[in-house]
Amino acid sequence: MIQRWRLPIIAAGKFYTGIIRDHVYAKKIGSMTGYRLVYPGKNPSGGGFTDWFIEAKKKPGFTPEISRYVYETNPPLSEWSGVWKQNQATGLYTAQESAKLYDVKMKKETDKQTAQLKTLQTKAAKLQTTYQTNVKTVSDLKVTKTFKDQYHSVVAETKKLSARSAKLPAKYRSKLNGYYTSINTYTARAKLFMDGVAAGDKLVKQTVDLENRFKAGKLDQTTINAQKQLNTSVTATQETLNKMYGINVRTLAGNKYTQPAKVIVQNTGYEIQRYSLTLVIEKQAANGDAAGVRANLDKLTALENTSKAAKAKNPSQFKTYSLIEKLLLDKKMAILAKLAELEKPVPEPEPIPEPETEPLPDPEPEIAPEPEPETEQPAGEEPGVEQPSSPVEDETEVTPAA
Repeated sequence: MIQRWRLPIIAAGKFYTGIIRDHVYAKKIGSMTGYRLVYPGKNPSGGGFTDWFIEAKKKPGFTPEISRYVYETNPPLSEWSGVWKQNQATGLYTAQESAKLYDVKMKKETDKQTAQLKTLQTKAAKLQTTYQTNVKTVSDLKVTKTFKDQYHSVVAETKKLSARSAKLPAKYRSKLNGYYTSINTYTARAKLFMDGVAAGDKLVKQTVDLENRFKAGKLDQTTINAQKQLNTSVTATQETLNKMYGINVRTLAGNKYTQPAKVIVQNTGYEIQRYSLTLVIEKQAANGDAAGVRANLDKLTALENTSKAAKAKNPSQFKTYSLIEKLLLDKKMAILAKLAELEKPVPEPEPIPEPETEPLPDPEPEIAPEPEPETEQPAGEEPGVEQPSSPVEDETEVTPAA
């Protein structure tokens, strides 16, 4: 017999709504097994797991007594054949009915989510007024706090609903896919709009910073690096703007963000080329390379003419920065002065005068010594032999006496 059948249960102040349904199940199981239903009396016993399950889960629960009563022990195996014959179809029946109940529950959940997704879809569609519909001029390219809050709210709600939808059977999830596709499209386009405006605003700041350096006459390596970075940012920003939704929006974004940056890059490029060439010429001048200086000065003049022509053709876009022009002119004048010094002819050196000295007196002629008169050698004397002098020399001639 099926023992567990009871009157309506009070739960959270309301009658258990499944009582009529469960009575149908109980009678069906009774007819399948041959058990009779036992209804609770005035003071029914119980309070076990089945009672808790019915009250807590709001689902049908039964306690069948499948064997004759055996006191304080298990039913004997002899009961098995009869028990199986009576109850073998019960499991399949309860599984079948449980599947039906589950399907009904999932359908109700799907209907509930459908209503929520419809509301969310309407909310997401309002994002389009900001990222497309109301964008008429460049001033409309802005992201307000209200728009951001609305976007994040839709994204958060979509995430919660998506987690719930993932628990639905595939056949019910497929019914919701259209809503998610629509909502995600709105939010994705809104995100691309915000990304485009953010990238554009950053590019505008870089453009202004570079132009301010030129207005202040600051032309150095830092300025050159800033100009190169701006040129790179123009390309990256344009790629981001190209993803924005709507041709009109993309056109306005280009006019507001990338076009002015391109003009500044081109305009300042002329002066940076002149400055860079000027540095090369200064180095040549310092090294005494007059020919190199002269050749590059011709190139510098050509660059100056190109810059002037561009600015004369479109002065509203291509500006002239007076302080930069003064800086470049001062450098050029200094180079010309150095070139004139290098090309100045070198004067021939004056002859070195010989030192003045007093003339030396004419040397006195040498007087040859007079030769000594030859003397006749007395007879008997050999020439070259010194004869002994007489002891007494008398300068007077002695005449011998007669």
